[in-house]
Amino acid sequence: MKQTTSDHGHYSPRSFEIAIALAVLVFIALVATKNISFGSAQGNWTYPYYRGITLAPVLVLMAIIPFVFLLLFLTNRYLGGCERRLVCLWLVAGFFIQLALRSVYPFSLSAIIQSDVANSFYRPAMEYRPGEFLRHYETIAPRMPRHVRSNMPGKIVCFSLLCALTASPQVMGYLLILLSNIGAVLTYAIAKSIFKSAPTAIYSLILYLFIPAKIFFFPILNTVTPVFILFTLLLFLRYLESRGVAYLVLAGCSLYLVLFFEPLPLVMGIVCVALCAKYYFERKIHGQQLVSIIAYVTLSFLALHLAMLLLMGFNIVEVFLMVLRDAIDFNLQDHRSYGIWVVQNLMDFSCNAGVAQMALFAVALVGALGRGVHALKKGGGWTAEIRKMLLEPGPLVAFSAAAMLLFLDLIGINKGEVVRLWIFLTVLIQIVAAHYCAERLGGSTFSLVLVATMVQTTITLSMVGFVYP
Repeated sequence: MKQTTSDHGHYSPRSFEIAIALAVLVFIALVATKNISFGSAQGNWTYPYYRGITLAPVLVLMAIIPFVFLLLFLTNRYLGGCERRLVCLWLVAGFFIQLALRSVYPFSLSAIIQSDVANSFYRPAMEYRPGEFLRHYETIAPRMPRHVRSNMPGKIVCFSLLCALTASPQVMGYLLILLSNIGAVLTYAIAKSIFKSAPTAIYSLILYLFIPAKIFFFPILNTVTPVFILFTLLLFLRYLESRGVAYLVLAGCSLYLVLFFEPLPLVMGIVCVALCAKYYFERKIHGQQLVSIIAYVTLSFLALHLAMLLLMGFNIVEVFLMVLRDAIDFNLQDHRSYGIWVVQNLMDFSCNAGVAQMALFAVALVGALGRGVHALKKGGGWTAEIRKMLLEPGPLVAFSAAAMLLFLDLIGINKGEVVRLWIFLTVLIQIVAAHYCAERLGGSTFSLVLVATMVQTTITLSMVGFVYP
């Protein structure tokens, strides 16, 4: 549904389209002339340019953009009646478009998978079976490359499972892209559950498939990380909608898998807290149910932890603390300054979540803040009005994403490399942007956002080295 007015007056979707187009063109010009850096040389981490602008990304874009417009035409025409078919269509087409966008990068999926520099998990997975690795983790891990020691063991187990499926590193790369794309379906389900809007859900799925940072780092496992936390969030939403205790038990077990694979996305708990507040203040759940949520999730997590401890001798808490200490020591030894990265992290994240998406996210956030200020000026029942605004799906997701971004930035665990490490957080940015297009600006603006994202991604990837084998 396309609206023609905002909460505080008139605006034209065309003005948004012009602003987005200009912002993306400026960014592309800066990349093409190498006048923007990815990372910070002063902060001891950069993604360097490996060549200048070439004709290759232009040819790739000329080949795929007509196909993308056809898909968008079908999406907007049949939206609301054939959602499952549209989901399947975008999953299949999206996979091949992703490969086409990535074709401008000079290193193959196979080369990156097998590289001890780019991916330290493949070789250990070939040497150790998952059970053996977990049972003897404390003795094996110290002998592993530093990148393995600074990550949770779930990533090696993931490669062990891939090795059981295929001996081909190239096929493993394809499987990892497909595994990452499962997150698109989860994003669709989450957006549909929160916003009750088919356009928002489908648009969220599409934007997820083409997050710039995700395409930059295929087939690195950080592109798979969002799947685990999105699955947990979806289970939590299913509980809120159905009150089925089984969903809480599964959510607790899923949280264990999140920690086992990558602890950082646990910050998404902020969204769960916000959703609990929404349902509580709307009187859809009561205080006793809030206690039950904490109890069931905690107990199921602890039950799985105890089972792994007894069966494998694997203590996930000790391993997590060891990885955390290693991350802190790494920043100190590598001389990564907090002052530099607390600013640069936000810049890197904002650019590589998608320039157009971040612009819409900022507009949505500022709009919500404006409504809050307007309520304060009115006086009277301003607290009720602000609370009502905060419990609306759009502001709730936008403020939750902003809170997570600021929290991760300010605690300083990640100093640099956030283009890769915070891919999971870009998902909420896509949802907010998708919702803004679906409910306020319309399909033409969304089409511009998607195509602009593909142009940004392809040109950047054809010049900047994000993953070196």
